[in-house]
Amino acid sequence: YGHRYKPGACNDNASWKSPAWSRLGSYPKVRAFEEAARLYQAAPSGSFAECRSDEGVFDMLGNVTEWVTRSSATRRGHRHVVKGCFWAGCFKEPEANCDFVNGAHPGSFRSYEFGFRCCSDAAKK
Repeated sequence: YGHRYKPGACNDNASWKSPAWSRLGSYPKVRAFEEAARLYQAAPSGSFAECRSDEGVFDMLGNVTEWVTRSSATRRGHRHVVKGCFWAGCFKEPEANCDFVNGAHPGSFRSYEFGFRCCSDAAKK
């Protein structure tokens, strides 16, 4: 929606809930799914009308952090990084932003606030 943060424009200011990592780590057991459901605070894409880029893309900030292919080298050299912020903000960032990149995890890492975006070319009008 632009280069200046707008509080409340996106799903990025929900309360952080402390995860029970041992429950999440028990995947694929039912208790892992129950813990993920307890923590989950994402909203359906497009729920925040102001959280939209000039190109019409919703939720580039907030909702879930997204797995992306890295565009530059990272300290750990993983092929993928997590970009953006989730419904409770950014890890160790004072303000939610689209520039946040977390290169600490290999692509096999999973967590309740991580997601990905399915993309295609924009429809021609």
